[in-house]
Amino acid sequence: TPGAVEVELGQFRLIPGPKGETGERGPRGYGIASAVLNRDYTLTLRFENGDTCTTPSIRGEQGRGLQILGHADSPEELYALAPDPAPGCAYSVGTRFPHDIYVFVETSHGPDWVDIGPVQGPDEGVTSFNGQTGDVLFPVDPAPAEGSRNPVTGGGVWEGLRRKPNPNLLDNWYFVNPVNQRRLAECTAEGYTIDRWSCNCYEDYPLTIRENGVLLRGNRAFYQRIEPYKIEETETYTYSLLFADGSLKSVSFKFPDTRVREAHPLDGSGWVVAADGKGDGRYYQTAFYRSNGNTDAVVSAAKLELGDRQTLAHREGDRWVLNEIPDYGTELAKCQRYYQIFATEDRRPAEAEDFRPVMRVKPARGTIEINGRTYYTADANL
Repeated sequence: TPGAVEVELGQFRLIPGPKGETGERGPRGYGIASAVLNRDYTLTLRFENGDTCTTPSIRGEQGRGLQILGHADSPEELYALAPDPAPGCAYSVGTRFPHDIYVFVETSHGPDWVDIGPVQGPDEGVTSFNGQTGDVLFPVDPAPAEGSRNPVTGGGVWEGLRRKPNPNLLDNWYFVNPVNQRRLAECTAEGYTIDRWSCNCYEDYPLTIRENGVLLRGNRAFYQRIEPYKIEETETYTYSLLFADGSLKSVSFKFPDTRVREAHPLDGSGWVVAADGKGDGRYYQTAFYRSNGNTDAVVSAAKLELGDRQTLAHREGDRWVLNEIPDYGTELAKCQRYYQIFATEDRRPAEAEDFRPVMRVKPARGTIEINGRTYYTADANL
């Protein structure tokens, strides 16, 4: 047969016959005119010819509720209270209502506690008349948002459930990569150090800027003055320190309403945060230092935030890791409201409004020597 193809089948040879003619086209099917999601989560389809059919329920099995097994006043107490937790167990944590809920789950770095924030029902509303429950036509569920990723750990969905960090009221707080317009490596006299920070160091106890933070020796204090608009004396604030060894210390307090200094111990570790009230002065001030002994320590980051919980870092195994790393350009712009350096004198403006960024007040003009070269400064520090 012309066009036939021989196919060998063992001892036989099969020669296909000619192709048959194409049959007539079948009748056109009916499309779906509407779809209704019923209260039992079945779907009723109505076709263009008026026929209907109902699908099986599309609702999944009921999930398990969240069972809170206990309460701890702090994350540190939680780790001691539940040293070997089972996956999925939950505890409430905090000293102020509503408490945060910590759940032990699998994360990108292994099983760990994750703070999913407070769980609280809505306030009681006004009772309304009950209407008739109806079916939903073409319900569309929003696509789940992709979990935010932790900028330090790169964690996925569970990392995204962590509570968003509060704003840091301190400037230039990331000491691993600080704004350092003076290009200092070590400070051996009391006064200004890296931008916005001062220290009562001296030659025997200098402050050293290292690649993992600032090295404080002995009981030297590191402090920053804060403009009054940032502080409300009736509110509670939390101060936190992250050390280069991965430890974290924090304390909550209120600023005094007079020009006095109040010291607040950090977890009985010997570290202290001192808060100065404004009174009739121009600024508030916070400082941290070690009150016992002459032990040196490297501090990588500091945070002052509104509220009685720290959001500077989260725990990964036996270490604390920053929740965020600040943008260097943003921190530089904050610092330049107080201090700017120019390579040539004629480029330095005279009025605060002419600087970029605009300076806090009209600055005092001066000079500074950096690596044997003279630079021209504008100083509007508190």
